[in-house]
Amino acid sequence: MHRVLFIVLAGFLLDCRGEAILSENFQNPPPEFRPLVIQHSVPLRDAKAMDYLRVRRSGGYVLNAGGVAISPSDKDIVGEENFISPTYLQVPDQFQRLESLLAILKAEGRTAWIYDEYAYPSGSAGGQVFAGGHDGYAAEVVGCRTFKGGEEVVSRADGVVVSCVAVPLNEGTMDLAQIQDLTGKARAGAFTYDSPGDSWVVLLFERYHPDTWKRHNMGRRMLNVLNRDAVKRFIEVTHQRYADELGPSLRNVEAFFSDEPQFGSAEFWGDTGLAKADPMVQWTDELLSAFEQKTGYELIPILPALFFDAGPQTAKYRYHFYDVQSDLMAENYFGQIQDWCNQHGVMSSGHMLLEESLLFHVMFSGSVFKNWMRQDLPGMDLLFATPYRSMGDFWEPDSMPIAEDLSCKMASSVAHLQGKKRVFSESCGLADPATLRDILGLVSWQYSGGITHMATYTIQNALSEEDYAKFCDFTGRMALFARRGEPVSKIAVLVPEASVWAAYAPPTGGGFKAYYRDNPEAIEIDGVFRNTCEALLSSQKQFECMNDTLLLQAEVEDGQLILGSMKFSMLILPEARFLSREVLEKLDEFVTSGGLVQWVGTLPFQDNQTGESPSVRKAVEDLIQKNPMQVRFSPELSLQWIEQSFSDEVVWSGDSAVRMLVKNDGAQTIVILGNPSEQPVSGRLKLNQKGAAIRWDPDTGERHDLAGGTVEIAL
Repeated sequence: MHRVLFIVLAGFLLDCRGEAILSENFQNPPPEFRPLVIQHSVPLRDAKAMDYLRVRRSGGYVLNAGGVAISPSDKDIVGEENFISPTYLQVPDQFQRLESLLAILKAEGRTAWIYDEYAYPSGSAGGQVFAGGHDGYAAEVVGCRTFKGGEEVVSRADGVVVSCVAVPLNEGTMDLAQIQDLTGKARAGAFTYDSPGDSWVVLLFERYHPDTWKRHNMGRRMLNVLNRDAVKRFIEVTHQRYADELGPSLRNVEAFFSDEPQFGSAEFWGDTGLAKADPMVQWTDELLSAFEQKTGYELIPILPALFFDAGPQTAKYRYHFYDVQSDLMAENYFGQIQDWCNQHGVMSSGHMLLEESLLFHVMFSGSVFKNWMRQDLPGMDLLFATPYRSMGDFWEPDSMPIAEDLSCKMASSVAHLQGKKRVFSESCGLADPATLRDILGLVSWQYSGGITHMATYTIQNALSEEDYAKFCDFTGRMALFARRGEPVSKIAVLVPEASVWAAYAPPTGGGFKAYYRDNPEAIEIDGVFRNTCEALLSSQKQFECMNDTLLLQAEVEDGQLILGSMKFSMLILPEARFLSREVLEKLDEFVTSGGLVQWVGTLPFQDNQTGESPSVRKAVEDLIQKNPMQVRFSPELSLQWIEQSFSDEVVWSGDSAVRMLVKNDGAQTIVILGNPSEQPVSGRLKLNQKGAAIRWDPDTGERHDLAGGTVEIAL
């Protein structure tokens, strides 16, 4: 059983009227704070759709106009594809019903979001995007096939030869200095290569539309999310259709929800994925010009390094490719959608696939940090009813046991660093066996991790009406405080995203175990990052996660990294094996200004200029040697040094299972405590400030006045 939390508000008391309103709202949270229900187009044909919300005390719907079918189904088959609907967004009556329902929701103070797809993953509009001769907008990859000397090299009938080279390959490492260009031969037709030695191989790189979707649990072609024109068509077919049909009523929509847009370049993770497959990278032709513009050299000649070790410069080539590729994902998909939404007075939100591991980010989404930066409500999802199980562990038990999913912390960090007030979670899909107490424990953990808005996917159908209503009461009370104030973090953690890019190799088969097998270094990097964050969470330290992009946007002043209203005195770098020269310069500036830096795990030995880089290692070692009071290195996080460096505004002394979020709204300090473990815990909460305190119980809606100072807490 997961336990729940209490909220403590400490500081100057509100004026009488404000305090009374807050108490009243806490007992019965307004609809805007309550979770939404994801129902696709079901409510449009349900005369009791509003009664469904009212009896469950829900905040509103995530829905769409749908088509003839009431809800998406794998029985919707066209050709080889399922979850296809030729009538999706093509039924005028559905938009009329939607417009009427939006008006009722608005009148009752409830919220409506538009789900932008027939069924996940977003991008194809139920197949509508590819209609009318637009098949070329489907996901596109460049795959790599390897031929030994004497084997006939035959190109794919459905592909285009991008490059073909012969190169010596010794124990997995290539010598690019001896590369021979065979592209002309490959484009001319089949040929046999007469190799100069046994170690030589032919690498054939071809551009094509992969059929990985055929093994996906949603068997439908995916959009090429890197292709700007393809995404533009998705917006025209979907978002613009809503604008045209709803007209002024679009203002009754708060946000558009995009669900797990993803690359098609990895064989499916489920048991239907091929055990052996050609390694691939997601592709769009814009990569060629964008890569050369950002890096100063051409992409095609270094393609072999994306798939094989090419010596000392491998890390540089891979980093540059995934940096550029992730730029295109963020701008061409999430950026275009956000721009359209902002132009039409609505917000963009949703979430990505498998946010829980840095390895999955590069495989399916590029950079989740860059993508979140291009969402108005950065979002994540948490299926099941536990923070201690990943999707990978669900599909392949024990393949990737993790102590804690960090998606909430990462998504909320981006929001905090950009001054955004909202962070979204799609919760409780596939969690039907869970009890109400399990679900409330899950909510407490997410809101103590920075979540402010929530929608549920299936649990509303599993819980009784009254239990779901209690869940909505609880979640609404959490949101009432989670949306107040600003975080008080003094510590920033640099996510080793760049190090994962530099190490990543496209997998040669489907399934999570294959992903891990082909990327042991990326898994090691992810593990140290995860352990570092879990140590901070278990000691209730307030911190934010940032990637290189956000770090380079920070100003440095008086020993602090400043991003918007956030000011950090310490930067922690877990397993930063790769360090760009720009980041190194920022670190040097920060330390010179008086900032504190803690290296954890492995010191950098790669950079974006040469790949393997003794000079970057020496520069970091010199930084440590010259500034021993400010810069430290250790295999594991040193909490002792953090404790010695600065005091916390709020201190928890008790069980490490407790998760704590501290915010300040200028008059009060808001403390959200959560116990997501299965055992009750107790401890003391020390409030290092003057003034009274109030304890708010989201389970009951009650409040209790406290004297302040040190408070005994049992969860």
